Order: sequence, then structure tokens, then C-alpha cells
Amino acid sequence: NKATRQICPWLDGDYRQASVMDADGGAQVAPYELCTKLMNAAVEAGATLRIGKVEGIRTSEAAEDGCSSIQSVVVDGEEVPCRALAVTMGPWAACAAEWFNMPIPMTGVKSTSVIFKSPENA
Repeated sequence: NKATRQICPWLDGDYRQASVMDADGGAQVAPYELCTKLMNAAVEAGATLRIGKVEGIRTSEAAEDGCSSIQSVVVDGEEVPCRALAVTMGPWAACAAEWFNMPIPMTGVKSTSVIFKSPENA
């Protein structure tokens, strides 16, 4: 699909189906394919893929303003230093609530769709 390749040029190779979903240029992609492509692009840019069970985070001591920063992620019992962290656990994100000492509400999820808006229509 030519429109899909223009909106998402990084989505190369064979893919099952893509279509514009609305007049604003929204498109729907398969989460597995999207995540695989994003992971491959990150590795190509220098990231390291590490497969394991994340058990928590470690933060710096709170500064005078009460804020702290994430210093590492605990993966399979080992602290892995990090500069940034993205919690992308989908419906399991609520499991990370105790890591951040805050509630992470999760309500019913009716599908596994990822919706994009094309840049010119965003």
C-alpha cells in the first residue's frame, strides 16, 4: 500500500494489511510488527536488546525539591544502568505501580490496536 509506505517508511518487508482508518489520516498497524520494527531500529541505532524479567527500578536519592531520577532497572536480579526508561507493559503496566510509588490505573482494553496519525494530519 503506497499510502502506508509514505506514512510509515520504516515498516518495510511484507505485512498483512494496512489501511487508512479515518479522514484525518489515522492508520492501524499490528502491535507485534510495530514493536519488532521499533526494536530493530533501536538496536541498529546502538541500543542493546536484553530479554529478561524486569523486577523494579533503582532511583537516586531525592534532591532538595523531593525529586529523584531513575538510575537503573533491575533485570533478573541484576541492576542495568539506564539514562531513560519507557514502561511499555500494556495491560500489565499496573504491575509497575509499586516501582513508582503511585497508582497506574488500568481499565478494560478492547483491542490490541495501535493508531497513528500521519504527520500532515496530526
